[in-house]
Parts: sequence; structure tokens; C-alpha cells
Amino acid sequence: MNKKLSAIAIHPQSEYDSSMISWFNSLNDIDRSINLKFFSSSFDIVNADKKFPILPIYEAKYEYGNFFVWDILSLELAINFPNINKIYYFQNKDIPWTKIYNINYEDWSQLFDNPKVEILTHDATIQEIFNLSWKPIKLLDVTPEALYEII
Repeated sequence: MNKKLSAIAIHPQSEYDSSMISWFNSLNDIDRSINLKFFSSSFDIVNADKKFPILPIYEAKYEYGNFFVWDILSLELAINFPNINKIYYFQNKDIPWTKIYNINYEDWSQLFDNPKVEILTHDATIQEIFNLSWKPIKLLDVTPEALYEII
């Protein structure tokens, strides 16, 4: 079966973005039939071993299937796309509402309680905080094999 997974990063530029892109990229080493697509406003992603096309972000809304995101802006954008089945949002060790504190609870709830969104983390403390605040989230090793298992 041909699995399909797309990723969105509006403007990837941090070291964290690079590691997540590498994680996404290495899925192809597990199963060559995975159809990977990456949507971004930045086309200068440097990865010598890139196994996915980089497409303009405005085309993402026409994509079908599942998406992988790791930042709040990309999550907020992807939730509004009509053809998405599931959004896998990977939460790192930074709690988003401690850095973006001028957003009210209802707005956070629209992101984290959305039935399309499955929240993943590799940090047990983050899992506990999200489980208390929102719906239960999955604890996941940061390996391509672990991501492959959930898609």
C-alpha cells in the first residue's frame, strides 16, 4: 500500500526545523513507497539527501491525506485545509502557551482539541501537561520508525 504524508513548515530556519525535516526525510529509508511532500514558503532547504519535493505553501490546501507539522502556525494553517484526514502535530519540550501568552483558551482548544489533530511528543513531562490540559497525547521516540508506525 502506498502511504502518503505531507509536511508543512511555513518558514523553516531553526536547528529544530532542520532536525524535523531530516526525521521526515528519513521515512523514505524505511519504505520507498511513501509519497512524501513538503510545503513551505522557503525553498532553500539544504539537505543533500532530500527525498521529497518542496512545494509552495499555497498548494498545500489542495493536498489530500495526512500532514505532519511541528509548529503552531503550521498547525493553525493546516486545520483549515478541507481535504486533510489527520494532522500529526509534534510538540517539543517548549510549551506553546508559555511563549504565546496573549491567546485565549478557546483558541488553543480549537487547535489541540480538534478531532483531526493527533499530538505527539518525545517528552513525558509534556505528555503529562497536555493530558491534563487537552486530550491525551502519544509519547513517541524521535525515530523515523516510530513515525512510520503511526502513519
